[in-house]
Amino acid sequence: MFRLKAKNERHVVATALRRLEGSVPTLETITVGVDTLSSPRAADVCLITTFETLKGFEQYQAHPEHIKILDFIKPMVDKSEVVDWFASV
Repeated sequence: MFRLKAKNERHVVATALRRLEGSVPTLETITVGVDTLSSPRAADVCLITTFETLKGFEQYQAHPEHIKILDFIKPMVDKSEVVDWFASV
């Protein structure tokens, strides 16, 4: 989840994150959401990704396309928070 420095950059960040779809082989699914209610405790953009394995997640984090997108959005981000978890199968 990302809190941005400027609310008007929500769609710029969301569009950049959506570019990861199909560009990182280990990325199984990606969902990007933009906050619509603007409550005081809400993040501006949410990213949900899934991977088949922990190794796939690690490869995603080191992938040049992922790093490129992070470098692009980083100046717009005030704060980010993550929840990394494993689903029970």
